[in-house]
Amino acid sequence: MILATLALYSMLHGGGTAPEAGELRTYDLQALLVPYRPDSEFQVLPVRGTPGGLEEREHFDAGLVIELVRSLCAPEFEYEGRSLLEHDGSLFVTAPPAVQEKVAKIVGFLGNALGARTELVVDELLLPDALPRDPAPILAPEEAQKLLASGAQHRSWRIALRPGWAGSAVSQRLIRFVSDWNVEIAQGAAIHDPVIETVPIGDAIVCSGAAGPGGLWLALLARGAESSGAKDHPLDFYASVATETSPVGNPQPGSPNSRASGRTLQAGPRLWQSVPLSMSALALNTFLPDGKVLCVATTLGLPDQHGTRLLFVRRANAPGAPVQGLALDPKAPGGRDLVLIDAGWLRPPFCTSEGDLRAGGALPTSRDENQGGLQFQLHGADTGRAHELLPESNVCDVFDSQAWLVIARTQRTQEGGGVEAAVTRMGSGAPVPASCSAELVLRKGTTVLVRSTLALRMGISSTIVAGSEDELLDDWDVEVAQTASAADPIIRASFEGLCARMRVDKDGAGALILDVRAFGQVRSGELRNLDPQVPSVGTMSVGNWDRLGVEDRVTLPALAPQKALFGDSGGAGLVLEVTLGEQR
Repeated sequence: MILATLALYSMLHGGGTAPEAGELRTYDLQALLVPYRPDSEFQVLPVRGTPGGLEEREHFDAGLVIELVRSLCAPEFEYEGRSLLEHDGSLFVTAPPAVQEKVAKIVGFLGNALGARTELVVDELLLPDALPRDPAPILAPEEAQKLLASGAQHRSWRIALRPGWAGSAVSQRLIRFVSDWNVEIAQGAAIHDPVIETVPIGDAIVCSGAAGPGGLWLALLARGAESSGAKDHPLDFYASVATETSPVGNPQPGSPNSRASGRTLQAGPRLWQSVPLSMSALALNTFLPDGKVLCVATTLGLPDQHGTRLLFVRRANAPGAPVQGLALDPKAPGGRDLVLIDAGWLRPPFCTSEGDLRAGGALPTSRDENQGGLQFQLHGADTGRAHELLPESNVCDVFDSQAWLVIARTQRTQEGGGVEAAVTRMGSGAPVPASCSAELVLRKGTTVLVRSTLALRMGISSTIVAGSEDELLDDWDVEVAQTASAADPIIRASFEGLCARMRVDKDGAGALILDVRAFGQVRSGELRNLDPQVPSVGTMSVGNWDRLGVEDRVTLPALAPQKALFGDSGGAGLVLEVTLGEQR
């Protein structure tokens, strides 16, 4: 019977030798099934709320491993008795030992490439007294270490990055407080329902990176808030309610169905709370050179908040190569058989901000201006740019794993072409690092209210927020029912400081082009409590505020001082000073 089967196989295949019998081996794919979390978002103004979505989304597709093995081992799995099957994180392969050796190399290579990590060390230094001058945004390690050894309050985190993964560190304590009262009223009764809010105090950091020429592309979201706790504010107001009601017999449509025989003043809540805090936040797109330390400095000189916050970011290990390849037979001509290309090499991850810079944390001049909170987002790299750069004559198999573009040699690929030609073509389209230093100073006269120094990646916007946040009892709404009335306190967020979104480009003559949108606000004088002398309405906070709004595009010539001034330079109002310097 066996001889007959072999004879029949020989006849069908032109008298050739029968393919070698296969053996079953199992490969663990758990190291390959890395999760992806390319995007993130959190609210910046007002600070109340959570850091945002940090959920994992998809995993590296195990089915892609099967497609790769089929492509690189073709036509081995077209023979009877050969099989590839993935189940529950394991790959079951039935094939001869020589083919199994190829499969083991492919799985091992993918495991090493996908498991590579770039580790960042993030240090935060809180100085109670404001520094007279900020450190440079890019420092040598010994300069950063000297600052860290100053003995001030120091926090430190380690964050691991890899393609398709936004690393995070969240160190916070939550403060619960009674932020408001909502009035509930019906017919002859009124009651005030407490509104409980939660504010996160501490740090939330999310970042993503990709290897670039001579350093690391870095997209950094960071929000830090410091507070001594909830503060009580007195309330003194009353609701007018019926003392006794009697039903109306046969009421007419649209008429009251009860009648009050008297009214009395019912005491309302006696306090509400706020959480005064100092805060700084970043949506920063930058480039961290090899062997250097990024330093973001934020200084506050506001009436109620002052000090300097320094955030240091350095790399603790060498970043993974953006292009990793495998040659199944190193001695064979033609180069690599399999290449993984980090999508961030061609289109680095980046940060954005969404929302009006005045919104959420800024004191509105009218209700129409209060458009909601200011949000920061982090967007991971994608493979779209890699697909755009693929040669039109490409004869390789191309697989997309969201964070990686995977290119595999096929039988149609010519030696010296295909895989290597595709890598060369894409490398020519990789972005070249270009960054500049930026110092933003919000001042009134000679008094520095906010100062921030950072390194910006050119060609893309970054956003900085720095200041203090509190809440004010700003207004009252009156609710009226048939035989009762009650006042509803309106409490709004109050922000003092600077919100700025800026982008820097460079033209052909070497001039720097600054696009800036900024909002600055600071209280002028002390807040006052206005008592309207009405029992049913309590006091309100009133005061004067200096405001500055900037929306401009300026060109700073290469040979001139690269400084721009916006606002009242005479000293009576606010002025924003922006100084740029190109990073070498």
